[in-house]
Amino acid sequence: MQHAAKEVNWACQQALGSASSYCRYAYSQKDWWENVPSYEGWTTTRTTASEGPGKIPPKRAAVAPPTNSRKNLYAKSTEVSLRLLGGNMFQNLGSPKGSNSYGDRVLVVVRNMSSEGGQPKTIKKEDIAAISGLTRLKVIADGENDTVQNVYQIVYDVEVLKTSYNKLKSRPSSMTPGIDGNDLNTLGINEKYFNELSNKLRTEQYRPTPVKRVLIPKPENKTRPLGIPSIEDRIVQQSLLYLLEAVFEKTFSEKSHGFRPKRGAHTACKNIRQWRGVSWFIEGDIVSYFDRINHKKLMELVSKRIQEQQVIDLLWKFLRAGVVTDGKYKRTTMGVPQGAVISPILSNIYLHELDLYVETLRKKFDTKKTSEPNPAYRKAKSLLRSKKGKEKKEGYKQLRKLKSTIRVGMRLYYVRYADDWLIGIWGKREDAVKVKNKIENFLKEKLELEMSLEKTKITHAGKKKAFFLGYDIYSPTPKELFFEKGKTSKVKKRASHVSIYIDAPYHRIKERMIEEKILEVKNGKWLINAVTHWINYNHAEILYRYNWIIRGYLNYYSHVNNLYIFHKIINLILLHSCALTLGRKLKLRSRKKVFRQFGKTLKDPKSNLTLSIPSNYQSNTKDYKIDHKKDPLKVLKWSVRTQHLLEGTCVGCGATTNIEIHHVKKLANIKRDKGGIQRIMATLGRKQVPVCAKCHKDIHTGKYDKENSPRKKSK
Repeated sequence: MQHAAKEVNWACQQALGSASSYCRYAYSQKDWWENVPSYEGWTTTRTTASEGPGKIPPKRAAVAPPTNSRKNLYAKSTEVSLRLLGGNMFQNLGSPKGSNSYGDRVLVVVRNMSSEGGQPKTIKKEDIAAISGLTRLKVIADGENDTVQNVYQIVYDVEVLKTSYNKLKSRPSSMTPGIDGNDLNTLGINEKYFNELSNKLRTEQYRPTPVKRVLIPKPENKTRPLGIPSIEDRIVQQSLLYLLEAVFEKTFSEKSHGFRPKRGAHTACKNIRQWRGVSWFIEGDIVSYFDRINHKKLMELVSKRIQEQQVIDLLWKFLRAGVVTDGKYKRTTMGVPQGAVISPILSNIYLHELDLYVETLRKKFDTKKTSEPNPAYRKAKSLLRSKKGKEKKEGYKQLRKLKSTIRVGMRLYYVRYADDWLIGIWGKREDAVKVKNKIENFLKEKLELEMSLEKTKITHAGKKKAFFLGYDIYSPTPKELFFEKGKTSKVKKRASHVSIYIDAPYHRIKERMIEEKILEVKNGKWLINAVTHWINYNHAEILYRYNWIIRGYLNYYSHVNNLYIFHKIINLILLHSCALTLGRKLKLRSRKKVFRQFGKTLKDPKSNLTLSIPSNYQSNTKDYKIDHKKDPLKVLKWSVRTQHLLEGTCVGCGATTNIEIHHVKKLANIKRDKGGIQRIMATLGRKQVPVCAKCHKDIHTGKYDKENSPRKKSK
């Protein structure tokens, strides 16, 4: 019996995902366990924190469900354990306000799948709060509940905060301080820090700092405000982001692709390629969207699914934290700061209402019948029967100018990326104008947003190209003919079944290269230029930077129809620009001398690094870089490596107490020949290393790196 109980306990742990780290099963009162009811077709088991997994007190032994193997038991318990946690009783899993996040007891119920028993009659789950935050996030994401409660403890869960730090620590922006002047090093990232931060959030004493606002340049001499929150605010916001993604991601529209897990510009293009027969495009844009979001309406939308005031209050604190520009504080009454971790998902929650509205328009305007016979064509064809000779030949010539069928009805296609959206219309221009006006009124009346009249355009799909997400998008008209390569020869074919063409904008790419100083215009001519501000880098670093540009273009435009244009861009512009840059660095007077010395690929003799020039430029419209499948919680994979860093030993002196994490912005800044901590980090190949508090202080005061070799372990 005890062995069977251990089998059930092992299955429960596997079903909930590594119970030793994610779940804590305990009981504190024997009477409570004695009063647990038994259910038809269900078995129960428990463990204690003191006795460890599998230790069953003799008073109540668990009865294992009939099974022949551990594998079958795991399969039976996994589904129902998660189903139980994600069902209607999920709201009871949270702890009361101000209580311990982990609680002291929990009952794990495993259903015997071989029996046909239904839901349990009664379940007493008062004060159950032993499920960790990461496990509960997955339960929420997999559940089907419209609303959630008692989820605030997820935000201040220590493991969730550590996961948030692990997500942010490697980003270059993580070393950019906010208004408080702290970065990851000055915060002193250790176990004590996470416990204190969790306690501040639990007791609602946490207060976000104002956002530091900077202006970044945009085309046409415009600027965009960018907010830089403090490092601590970013960690808390990342925890909030995990919760918001778990709750809202499954409700978002399939037509929304911006700032969502496993979605992006490629998935949006994949959606657009499925459109058929589009005759008009509506290019949509909203004026200063992130700065005009109504806080009250946003919180109303969040409250529909998260019914817990503590979460709402924390969101209000971030929204009303204010901004500091040039040392002057300004209170924020509307909008979300661009650059904040939670801003993208809050913007998606707000514009989800637009997605729902466009879906109602689609159902209203879409018609089953899309075409019908053209009466003029049928009349002209019937008159040809009585004609002969030249009259009949001329009549057929006129007949070919007419369409055999005419379009009737309407179809609507839609895709959105953040505040930019594109609508495809099968129908007349009047239909496109009607849809545009309806969306404009909806944004103004319901969301208090203004459509940009300058950027919102109605474009003929066959005559002009719509510009969306850096792509030129158009649809050939049925009248257009093109040559298609057959089995034996080239043949003419009508383009009536061609859906959407997506091209890389050649002229826009050249304009971008002018900004990067790769090209310049003199006397109306395009001239290839050397990037003079890269001359101080070594040969390999220059090649690396050009390869970075090449990979970026080829990855982003890998699926376009005119990928062949990159043969000219890479083989002509970037190759010769790189040769000019190396020639300027090495004081070689001509590109010919550079190619003669380093070859066609400009190979670096020391590192053997070459310029990455593809052998072919074939478009791949099937293999997109981002999978469109919903899997938002892939980011919640807990990194054991980071956990080991906090629980490890100091790389400097070998101490095992008061461990903190030392950070650098990027590995390129580490110089091996200087010795000290830099040599250690270069040897390990890590931007973060565990150090004790004393060594960490010595590193930042310069004492540690005075020696030419790493400090030996203290005795």
